[in-house]
Amino acid sequence: MSLLSTAAVAQQAQGTRQALDTVDSFNPTSIIEMQFQDPDRTQDFINLGLTGTSMSACQLTSLDGMFCLDQGKFIKHWPEIDEPGTSVTEFSCGHAALGLVATNPCSAMTVNQSGAFLLAGKKSNNKYNLIKVIAKTGSNCPTGWSALSGTPYCARVLYADRSELLDLVPITGEEAARFKPCPTCTPKSGILAVEGKSIMFFPDPNPTSALPTEIGNAQTLGLVGNEKLLSAALLQVPNGSDFDSYGVATTDNGRVIAKKSSGAGAGFEAFNIPAERAQSTPQCSTATQNYGIRTSSKSGKTYISDRQFCYVKSLDTDLSLLNELVGFDADQTLATTGSAGTFPPTNTTLAPGINIDLGDCTGTCSYLKNQNGDVAASFIGVRLNSSEDSATAFQILDVPDCRQDGNPAFPAAMKAVCDAHPAAVVDPDNVGHPAAQLLNVTELLPPDVLEIINTSGNLPGGLPDLLISRQYIATSRTDFLFDLFLYITQPEVHFQGNFVAEYDVPILEGVPETLGCEPDPDDLIAMDVVSNVSERYRSTDINGDNFPEYVDTITNFGCRNPTRTFQKGISAVSYNLAPNPDTYGPTYLFPNSKLVTEGNDAVFVRLAQSLLDDLQFVLDKLACTNFDAGSGQPPLSATVCSSLRSKLANAEIKYNKCYEAAFSPKNSTTDENCNAGNTQLNNFISTIPATTPTRDIGNRVGDVRARANILFNLINTRTIPSMTLGGFCVEEGDCPP
Repeated sequence: MSLLSTAAVAQQAQGTRQALDTVDSFNPTSIIEMQFQDPDRTQDFINLGLTGTSMSACQLTSLDGMFCLDQGKFIKHWPEIDEPGTSVTEFSCGHAALGLVATNPCSAMTVNQSGAFLLAGKKSNNKYNLIKVIAKTGSNCPTGWSALSGTPYCARVLYADRSELLDLVPITGEEAARFKPCPTCTPKSGILAVEGKSIMFFPDPNPTSALPTEIGNAQTLGLVGNEKLLSAALLQVPNGSDFDSYGVATTDNGRVIAKKSSGAGAGFEAFNIPAERAQSTPQCSTATQNYGIRTSSKSGKTYISDRQFCYVKSLDTDLSLLNELVGFDADQTLATTGSAGTFPPTNTTLAPGINIDLGDCTGTCSYLKNQNGDVAASFIGVRLNSSEDSATAFQILDVPDCRQDGNPAFPAAMKAVCDAHPAAVVDPDNVGHPAAQLLNVTELLPPDVLEIINTSGNLPGGLPDLLISRQYIATSRTDFLFDLFLYITQPEVHFQGNFVAEYDVPILEGVPETLGCEPDPDDLIAMDVVSNVSERYRSTDINGDNFPEYVDTITNFGCRNPTRTFQKGISAVSYNLAPNPDTYGPTYLFPNSKLVTEGNDAVFVRLAQSLLDDLQFVLDKLACTNFDAGSGQPPLSATVCSSLRSKLANAEIKYNKCYEAAFSPKNSTTDENCNAGNTQLNNFISTIPATTPTRDIGNRVGDVRARANILFNLINTRTIPSMTLGGFCVEEGDCPP
């Protein structure tokens, strides 16, 4: 996969956003994954092995696989795309409760962000109903909904007796929040549809029983003679701090027509598929020509498909300019024919995020590159304790560190975001200083990503509060914003041992350099911190109550540019934070109090002590007790736990003597105690069992090993090198002027 291009990023409005998409193409019998995001691809597509008899519409989802309308009747579902044999039929459009014709009862189908099905159903009077199907809550259907007997679903007609409906596109979440179906309309959610020769918008919900809104008809769209609409989509283009919304559609003449819904003006031709087709492109099919269209609100790209000539093309807009004079620019053209077969495309289907097959990552697995083919992110040596091996990665950009919104340089637009999410800042001791606060990332995630996760059933109860520790912050270098990967694995994915994850932060940010990962003796605080917090398994406490929360930990473990990290699993990985130079906790002069120390020269001592405390907590509360439901017994035996506790206690004693001596002019005692601490910590590491037992579903053994190795690395690359000849002075208040 590849990162967004600079032009695509420029199309995005300010705000936290998700940046990755998966693009699939389908035809009546097959579904393929287009490789737009792989600049080093050796083929333009991968045959997913998902097959049907006569599929006319498909919708890819981020976490719930693929849904297709097959034979104009059956809603076919592949819960796991990498397992083609897992397909099930959710229900039939021929169900008596829907009241549709027997042959090809459905002409179109899609699935919205919350998992509801939207159907275009043909009635015996040749009129069409727009129908919504939802999962039952318990055993009953809501008032006004009809049960589809023999299925777990309920149905309701949203709009009855319409003209022929050919294509449906859901408008929900963030898209709906900025979509105006007419110049004077307020933003609405609902369904964009091709109805005859018109692009229509059907509000959903529709409590006032408002009529659908016509985005464009044959006249305003500029259709010529018998020219027909085939497919439609919603394109949103930034315009200052707002968005312009366009209904875009393909016609049977191969024209792409755009009509602004949020402003005045007629439709115009934005692209001509046959005219822009390379003359050397061979015809691959004699089937009835079809031109499909879909858009991505994440990348700002538009995707068109050409059935008879077997390709899918991505289109860009010229920044925020789209009109009758400046239409789409062709970006990439990928063939749907090759050595793997010929697949004349009906249309494309998109979903946020990218899929990673962890089973392919036992070696080096580079899953994200920039447009030059430079690797931005990779996994190395992943091992699993499960047969399930699938993960979906969302890349979240520009998350504001709301703990610092009082800084005069904090972006005003992001200050408004923080003001709207006061729960993002967690201050257990009510200190009111960023050094004492954690950041609740969940509060700041894009609403669409949250809805996708929370309605998927993947995480019972939804995504918990994911906390970034007080020791890690975003800096002015990134305008107090940071980025992260949110990896959502299948529920039964269990990791074995540890693996390496590498993140090239400059490539991920698209800049020449960042803080870096190689320690600079003159600027040790300059460090791209990569932290990880699990969305499934609790870790440490935050206020001394001994109750585990979902709290991150640093994972940096070496540097070869990219930053190398040592992981026990993948969850929410923030990759361009920095060490907080301000500390909160006991100080040299006040060892029994918790105080804020700004610009603490002993920052890495305090960080190392905190990490060791966390390691002890994870060992005692999570690895040596039966904490994780389903484990059956503690991950580590009582004998091993006793030995590990003793060795870690010995290491703590030696390190603390080393740290205390470092507040005085340096002498041999400092080095001796630090070296002794290293010896004891190495003894601790060598005592950890080499493998994760199958019962250890949270990989607590791997967590203990990772934390210990990361602590050892930090102590020897940052903490000990930070000890000056004159000794630390800030906590003592006696630094020379």
